[in-house]
Amino acid sequence: MLLLKKAVPSNLLEQCALALSSADWMDGAPSGVVQKEAKHAKKNKAVAYAGAALARFLLTHEPLTDYAIPGQATSVRFTRYGTGIGYPEHFDSPYMDGPTVLGLRADLFVSVGLPCEYYGGELSSEGVSVALEPGDI
Repeated sequence: MLLLKKAVPSNLLEQCALALSSADWMDGAPSGVVQKEAKHAKKNKAVAYAGAALARFLLTHEPLTDYAIPGQATSVRFTRYGTGIGYPEHFDSPYMDGPTVLGLRADLFVSVGLPCEYYGGELSSEGVSVALEPGDI
């Protein structure tokens, strides 16, 4: 696990927070292992624009590109959880939309801490747990 503290600029975090404050949220159950109480932001113009700006930043952020050399990114998925809700331990498929000739291989998954009030919310991977603060990757 790579942790980059305060890597995302505050203006980009504010853009994401503003877009999400007016977003409609849908049940996360159709996405697979996510419990139904988890919610994904529906794509509206502001959410899509904020997600695209965040993806562009991640693809060009030098410490991250030095570590992973990402070639492209899928659309950003914003997710929120209620108390006691989250992803159970799982493995992600290395392919987005299945292993096809045109399928996008996804070898790197990124979580970004956004400005919001919450308690808990640790990200765990390979026996390491981290509480992301706003701007952390």
